[in-house]
Amino acid sequence: MKNLKSILAIAGCMAALLLSTAKTQAQRPNFDPAQMRQRRIDGLKDQLSVTNDEEWKAIEAAIGKVMDADREVVANTMGLMFTGGRPRNNNNGDTNNVENADRQNRRNQRGGGGGGGGGGGGMFGTASTEVDDLKKAIEDKAPKDEIKAKLAKVREATAEREAKLAAAQEDLKKLLDSRQEAIAVVNGILK
Repeated sequence: MKNLKSILAIAGCMAALLLSTAKTQAQRPNFDPAQMRQRRIDGLKDQLSVTNDEEWKAIEAAIGKVMDADREVVANTMGLMFTGGRPRNNNNGDTNNVENADRQNRRNQRGGGGGGGGGGGGMFGTASTEVDDLKKAIEDKAPKDEIKAKLAKVREATAEREAKLAAAQEDLKKLLDSRQEAIAVVNGILK
């Protein structure tokens, strides 16, 4: 009887945890990346102690460019990291492209590409076409030379995105004093 009560108590706790998780996930569609970005920028304005509106306009624009470039780098990285695993097979052993297309369509309808699960989109932006091409070549079991060429394109695109981010960060650094630069580093805007 004592074990039964313990098991029921544990089951009740697990049920409550699952219900709260489901409620949290149900609220997720209201998430707005643009609002999050604006809150982050507004917080930076306070931390940087910028009082001159003209000065802030220049800094805000530079911060926006850094954030955009960083999002492109992250989207590309997320697209590389979350390739969706191996293609799923149906009962016949064939790749189930219909299921994958349906999943991608649902992500696109939610607004982007679904940040953590396979598209590298959503709040992180959209993975590059080079990444998508490489994924398709992998799924199609393309010849090694074709995969090698697509891999080179992915690396080139990644390097371009990282260079764009570095340039945006350098432009922002020129607008900041040393204290502001340190604040930007602590907040992950600068390296």
